Amino acid sequence: MMNLLGYIAGAYRDRSIWKIRQNIREAESVASRFIEAGVPMFIPHKNTGLLDGLVPDREFLRQARVVLRRCDFMVVLPSWVNSMGTREEINDADELGIPFVAWSEPFEDVVAFLNPLLALNGKPKIKLIGNGEYEKQQDRMDGSHSEFLVGLPEGESRL
Repeated sequence: MMNLLGYIAGAYRDRSIWKIRQNIREAESVASRFIEAGVPMFIPHKNTGLLDGLVPDREFLRQARVVLRRCDFMVVLPSWVNSMGTREEINDADELGIPFVAWSEPFEDVVAFLNPLLALNGKPKIKLIGNGEYEKQQDRMDGSHSEFLVGLPEGESRL
């Protein structure tokens, strides 16, 4: 298991439920790239998604910041420009010394930019093999099929 925890920052609130769901899908899509590379990600959009009205918006933002303080890096979605909450998260990350990077394609370029920032903070690098996704491999010892992550340090597992 990769000893990093990432945070996805981007717009959540919008003018319709459909747009909110689109914002959640964007966060899921970006987080999935890191998850496939073996890096756990916190997605605030999913944590409290569609719980609107349960508590004031400021409380959701406060709770997300509690988690942000425990994260090693933050990935900022393009929707940040339209989101006051995301701008506050960026300011918090900056004040806490948490490296952050704007999301763009290709994924490998984001990782290449992020890794030196992680190293400066004494954190392990994100290791990618091929396209950064894990592959199904056949266990040649007993002929059974097993799924494992390519690129994890020896002795570490995804679970």
